Amino acid sequence: MSSPSGSQRWYFPGWTEAIDRSSYAERLREWDAKDAQLAQAFEEAQGNASAERAAQGEREAHRATSAERERWHYDVSPEDPRHYREQVAPALFFPAPGVFTDWSQPGAELLDKEINRYLKGPPSAEQLAASLDQMARLMELEGQ
Repeated sequence: MSSPSGSQRWYFPGWTEAIDRSSYAERLREWDAKDAQLAQAFEEAQGNASAERAAQGEREAHRATSAERERWHYDVSPEDPRHYREQVAPALFFPAPGVFTDWSQPGAELLDKEINRYLKGPPSAEQLAASLDQMARLMELEGQ
């Protein structure tokens, strides 16, 4: 399988090799070239107030976009994945699918009805909790 790129990397969570981002360096070069072009246009507009303002505005907009882009830039060191694997991942917990986490499971429609009944009116939070507890115990006994 070739290396996933861009948004595809989310579809391959087991992928452990580096993802080629060679286009990023090219984008930075293009960005710098555009900045130089705008600087030259500003220099050429000197003496013409309206052209100078337009060139300055375009250059400032370009640089503001550049600053925004840098705000979202991040680096991942070789130690970061190891730290995640050894320190963070062991502390994470993902419950198995069930009626409380997957609405397509058997019994989920009963849970949904009970919650909607609570949202519409009379049952108190304590009554809802007792009812959900009773439902969970019955589901456990039924093996759902």
